[in-house]
Amino acid sequence: MDRQRPAITQAADTFGYGSRQALTVDGDIGRVTLLRPASVTHQADPNQRSVDLPVSAGSQGGQISVDVPDNPNLLPPGYYMMFAQNTAGVPSVARWVRVG
Repeated sequence: MDRQRPAITQAADTFGYGSRQALTVDGDIGRVTLLRPASVTHQADPNQRSVDLPVSAGSQGGQISVDVPDNPNLLPPGYYMMFAQNTAGVPSVARWVRVG
């Protein structure tokens, strides 16, 4: 963990279904993932999700766009931790977003 971590420096607090969201990032981002937190009261959590969002490079340095699925069966409404990984696979610190 001695490598430089990328960062999500700006993003909307809420993501709508079927939307394209602009993110401001620090680092060469290759992947953005939404991860639904696990329940701490159950041994198995059927609501846990990990969903990769398609990434498009923006027109300015540090700007990328991600496409949010339009199907709530793939991405149930609620809070998610959003991680950005650089092209070497190093993850950022999570940023909380609400989908719905």
